[in-house]
Formats: sequence, structure tokens, C-alpha cells
Amino acid sequence: MKYKFTFSLLLLFNCSSFQLSKHDGFIDWLNGKPGMKNTEFISKNPRSGVVIGERHPYYLWFRTPEIIFNPQGGLYYPDMFIMVDYELYDTTDLSSVKDEKYKLKILNRRNGQFTRVDEGLIDYLFQYRELIDPSGQ
Repeated sequence: MKYKFTFSLLLLFNCSSFQLSKHDGFIDWLNGKPGMKNTEFISKNPRSGVVIGERHPYYLWFRTPEIIFNPQGGLYYPDMFIMVDYELYDTTDLSSVKDEKYKLKILNRRNGQFTRVDEGLIDYLFQYRELIDPSGQ
């Protein structure tokens, strides 16, 4: 009985979050939101470092394999909200940014944020995103 209780607790703590009111339903809660910032706290307002989109479906609600592999974004860095010079940018649409150097600064900040916070073990060991991503250096 003790082991069943411990396993149940581990399963619950491995779920994406307990903020049920922030999700559209049970399946949305079960799958969770992408990125570590959404694991800590889900906000209706965008904030810096939040990965945009849905979690990759490979691992369902388990965060541990996601920490190891983190398939978000595939071969490229996933889109995020990024704060640069006290302004929040959505990297999915940077058409409003006319200066190419500033656009590159935003993308480099996104790459660095992902590397520091959300990068999986495989990303850390092989750094394949840096080689393939067009905004990588």
C-alpha cells in the first residue's frame, strides 16, 4: 500500500501543473503546456521565456523524458516570448521589427533562454539546434 501511495504521488508531481482553471479541459491539463516557465506558473498574459504552442505529444504528461530529450521545436529552437530592452516580443511574428540586427538580437536571446532553461540532455550533449537553426551563430 505504501508503494502505491508513493507511486501515485510521483505521478501527480510529474504532471505538468495543478492549475486546472488555466486549462481548457482535462486533456489540455494532462498534456500540459510546453516549457519550464509554464510548469511553474501558467499566466493569461504573455511573459518572457514562455514557449509558444503546444507540448510535443511524444511524452504525454510526463516531464522527465521531456527534460532528457525536449523535442519542442524539432530541429530548430521553439518560438517563445522574449523580453529585449523592456519590450516583449513574440518570435513567431517578427515582421514588425525592421532592423535586422535587432531581430537577430531577439532570436539570439530566445536561443540563449531556451539553452539555459528548457534545453534537454540530448540538446546539451550534441548542440544540433545551433548547427541547423538559421538564427544560430
